[in-house]
Amino acid sequence: MYLQTISLWDKLPETKQVSIDIANENDFVNEDNVMENEIEDELQTSNNNFMLIYEQHDQIKLIANDGHIEEVKVEFQKCLSNQGIRWVLNGYDRIHSWNFGLSLIRFQLESLHSIDPKWLIPIRSSPFWIQLKNTIQQKQRFRLNSEGTKPTRLKYSHLHHISLRYGALIKLDEFRYAPKYSWSNQSRSRWSLVINNKRSGGCIEWIIEGSRQQEKKQLLVMNIDQTVIIHLLSDGFLMYICQKCNMNEFIANENLNNFVRIPYVYEKDKRSNNRKGIYFPTVQFELRIDRNNLMNKEVPNRVGETYNELTTFFTLHNITVCHGAIKSCQGPEITSFLPMQFDKLIMQYSWEMLTNIGYRLQVQIDKQFRDSLRLLSEEKDDADDLFYRVCVYLSRLFTLEPFVNLSEKLHNAIIESKRKRENSIFGLINSLNQTSNTETYVPSVTLTPTTIRIKPLKLCRTNRVLRAEQEFGKALEHFALVEIRDENGQPLQSFHFQDLHQYFLDYLQNGFTLMGNDRYYRYLHHSQSQLRASQFWFYYHEPRVNKSFDDAYRWMGDFSEEKNIAKYASRIALCFSTTTPSIDIDEKYVEYIDDIKTQDGKLKFTDGCGTMSEKLRNDIQKQIRKHRAFSAVQFRYAGAKGVVSVDPQLQSDCRLRIRYSMKKFVSSHRCFEVCKVSAPRSLYLNRQVILLLSNRCISDVVFLILQQRNHLTLIRALLRNDDAKYLLDEKLPNWFLPDNCKIDFVREPFFRHLVITACLLSVRDLLRRTRIRIPRNKAR
Repeated sequence: MYLQTISLWDKLPETKQVSIDIANENDFVNEDNVMENEIEDELQTSNNNFMLIYEQHDQIKLIANDGHIEEVKVEFQKCLSNQGIRWVLNGYDRIHSWNFGLSLIRFQLESLHSIDPKWLIPIRSSPFWIQLKNTIQQKQRFRLNSEGTKPTRLKYSHLHHISLRYGALIKLDEFRYAPKYSWSNQSRSRWSLVINNKRSGGCIEWIIEGSRQQEKKQLLVMNIDQTVIIHLLSDGFLMYICQKCNMNEFIANENLNNFVRIPYVYEKDKRSNNRKGIYFPTVQFELRIDRNNLMNKEVPNRVGETYNELTTFFTLHNITVCHGAIKSCQGPEITSFLPMQFDKLIMQYSWEMLTNIGYRLQVQIDKQFRDSLRLLSEEKDDADDLFYRVCVYLSRLFTLEPFVNLSEKLHNAIIESKRKRENSIFGLINSLNQTSNTETYVPSVTLTPTTIRIKPLKLCRTNRVLRAEQEFGKALEHFALVEIRDENGQPLQSFHFQDLHQYFLDYLQNGFTLMGNDRYYRYLHHSQSQLRASQFWFYYHEPRVNKSFDDAYRWMGDFSEEKNIAKYASRIALCFSTTTPSIDIDEKYVEYIDDIKTQDGKLKFTDGCGTMSEKLRNDIQKQIRKHRAFSAVQFRYAGAKGVVSVDPQLQSDCRLRIRYSMKKFVSSHRCFEVCKVSAPRSLYLNRQVILLLSNRCISDVVFLILQQRNHLTLIRALLRNDDAKYLLDEKLPNWFLPDNCKIDFVREPFFRHLVITACLLSVRDLLRRTRIRIPRNKAR
C-alpha cells in the first residue's frame, strides 16, 4: 500500500534480532535499594532485544458490534479496493463471534502490505477496531526467553505529555475516566515506565516521583482482559488496556534519613489501599510530545521506543493488540453516583451487587433504567426473587458483553427470568424464600485492597449457628460469608499482606455496611477449613431481634478453660463446622468414658473415637434420609467432636458413649450433628502415604504405574460415556444425575464442560497433593 504522508511512526528504527544472554541476579531491579531511582544503567533501555517487529501484514481483522458489522464491512471493502489491495474471496470474510460480545470479519490479503492503522481508522460509518496480523511470519516469529532478559526502564522528560487515567470504555469509540483517578506530568513530577517480563509472569509499572512521595501503579499480565486498543496520533498515542481487576498500587514516602538531601530518594514502597474504591475496567495510557519538539530526535524516539516495547510485550504474552479511534471524555466522580433505596433487603442487596460491577455500569445507568428497576420492584408475584434473578442476569451479561444497551437488556432479562420461573421442571430453580435446615442462601462478599466486591448470593450448607434462627435471625438477612483476596481474586501474598494488615484488621474490628448505610456487618468467627481459605462469617446485630456478639459467644458454649489463643479460636470454630442436624439426644442417654491408654499414659488408642447403639444409628439414618446403613459417623454433639462407630452391645439406656478426649468445651446444645457417614469410597494415595510406603521398600515403579492408570481413566472419561458418568458421580452430589439418565456426556456441551472441569481438578490434585486414585476393585 502506498502512503503519501510521513508520520512519527515511519521514523521508528527497525528492531533487529540479537542473541539472548543468560541473565543473573544483578540484571533485575532491586526494590530494597532506595538509591536505585538514580541508577538507570542497571536497567536495559534498548529496544532491540525482544522480538522482530513486522510492519507488513497479510491479514486484517475487522471488529465491530453485531448490528453494524455488515455496514462497516461494505465500506471497509471499498476502502481496500480504492487502494488496490486485494483479498481472498474463499469464505474468509464470514462473521465470527469475538470477545466482549463483538463480531469479527477476517480479510486474508493476497500479498503482504505495509499498512498504517491511522489510514484505515477514519472510516466512520460505525465505530470499529482492527487487528493487523502477519500469518506467514507469525509461525516463524522469534520469541525471547523471558527468564533471561532484564527489565526495561524508560524515563520521560517535561517535553513529553504523559498521563494515566482509570475509567471505562462505554462504547467502541468512547472512553470515560474518573477525574480523581487521573495522573499526569503537568505537576512536574518525574515519570518512568518499567516493563518486566519475569516478575509475576510479566508486568508493567508506571512510577510517578513527586517531591514528597512516589507512587507506583502495577499492571500484571494475568490481570489484562484479553485486549489492548491503541489510538495512534501524529505526535504520539493513546493506549486503552482492558483489565479484569484494578491495578496493584504502591506508595513510598520520602526518605527522612536522607541527610545529604538528594532529591527523589524514597523509602521502600508499600502496598496501598482504598476503602471507598471501585472497579475500573479500562486504563488509559497517553504519551505525546509537543509539536514544537517534533524535530528533536530524542523526544520522538522515546515515544516510538515506548510504543515498540509495549506492543512487543503484549504480543509476547498473547494479548490481542487492536487499533481504533477513541474519544476520551471526563466522566463523573464515583462519589456523585446516587444509589437507589429499596424497602426489601433482597432488592437492596441485588442493587448493590449490580452497581458493584464497576465504573462502566455506573456511568451508563440513566433515569430510564432506574425507572424500569423501580417498576420491577413493585411486582406483586414473588417480587424479591424476580428482582434478584434479573440483577444477577444483568451482572453476568454485562461482564461478558460490556457494550450492550442496558435498558434493552433489562427488558429482555425480565422476560427471560419470568419464562424460566414459569417453565421450570422438577423445581430445579430454587426460590430464595424456601427454608431448609441443611442449606441456605447467604450474602457473599470479597474484600480486596481497593474494593468491596458484592457477589451473587451463595447457597451453602448450614452449621449450628446459622440454623439457630430464633437466636440469630435469618441467615440471609444477618450473616455474610466474607473472603479476603487480592484484586484478581487470588490469595494475598505474604509480602503484600504485611502492608495491608492494618487495613484488613479494620474490617474485622469495625466491619462494613451492606444492604443499607446503618447495617454494619462485623466479624463473628470461622470454621477451621474457612480459615485456611481466608473466609470468615460476618454478623449483623439488630437490637431486639437477635443476640449481641457477647451473647452469641455465650450461647455457643463455655470456653473459659482454654487459655491458649489458637485453641480458644479452634474450639469456637467447632460451632461453625458444616453439619446436617439429626435428632436431639437427652443427657441421660449419653455416657462419658475414659480413653484406653498405654501403661505409661503417654499414648491414647481411642483418641477421638466413641461408640453408639444400633437404635441410635437407625434413628439418625431415618432422620437424615440415608438409604444405606452406615457403621461409623463423624459428628458434633454439644462440645464434643470426633467419630463414633456402631456397638451392638450397647443397651437402650446408653445410646452414645463419648471419650473424655472428644469433649472440647461445655455446651447445652443437644442436637446430634452429622458431618459425614461411612460409605464405600475410592481410596486415594497422597504424599504422606507414598512416603510411608516407599520407606517400606515399595518400588517407585508401582506408584508410577498407578499414576499412569489414573491418567488413562481421565482420558477414557473424555471419550466414553460410561467412564464420564463414573467420574461425574464421584465429583457431583448424588441427586444431580438422575438414575438411568441417557445423556451424551462426551458431545453435549454442558456436560462435556463438566467432564473437562472434573479432569482438570483431578490433574490439579495430582500436581499439588500427589493424589492418585486406586481402582475400586483394588482398595476402598
